[in-house]
Amino acid sequence: MHNLGKFDIYFILNVICNSNKYEVNILSRDDLILSIVIQASYKVEVNNKKGVYKEKTIKYSIKLVDSYNILAHKLSDLCRTFDTDTTKDIFPYKFININKLFYISNKPDISYYNPDVDINLYNQIPSKWDYKLITLDYLEKDLIALYEVMSKFSEYIFINYSIQVRSSITITSLALKIHLSTFYNKDIPLINKNHYIMI
Repeated sequence: MHNLGKFDIYFILNVICNSNKYEVNILSRDDLILSIVIQASYKVEVNNKKGVYKEKTIKYSIKLVDSYNILAHKLSDLCRTFDTDTTKDIFPYKFININKLFYISNKPDISYYNPDVDINLYNQIPSKWDYKLITLDYLEKDLIALYEVMSKFSEYIFINYSIQVRSSITITSLALKIHLSTFYNKDIPLINKNHYIMI
């Protein structure tokens, strides 16, 4: 998720922390959340070969990582840089409030969008505007665009340096791995290897 630690995480934590279904492990640095692992356990009955049912606990987990710590740029800029098929869409953030969740009417005025909004993109928006459908479409494009960015970036790093981007959660960590595996001359001792190893 892009900008997880400064935006999305607060909505996610609000839901999972008010439920007793999940275990949460948070990795943070300097009050900034880098990643979060959400785990849920379920008890199921399984039938063994003798026909005896036993209770078994199955654990599921999902790890959310903030891609902004790898590529610290706006998603719209990253889409242009990596020439993705899907691009970041525009959205009237200033227009939305709790009273407009089911709004279906004329599209919001351009003043509700960011000041640097592309007028051509705004003009392409249908005149009849459905808040729910527009929001779902916007979020879907965000996810697909980020996936395409990270896929292209990961492919580039792997082809050139044989390193999996997913093994790092910050650009510092990734840069260190690239340096040590590709450029570091092992005849030169590290002053303090542990000092340079960062998350």
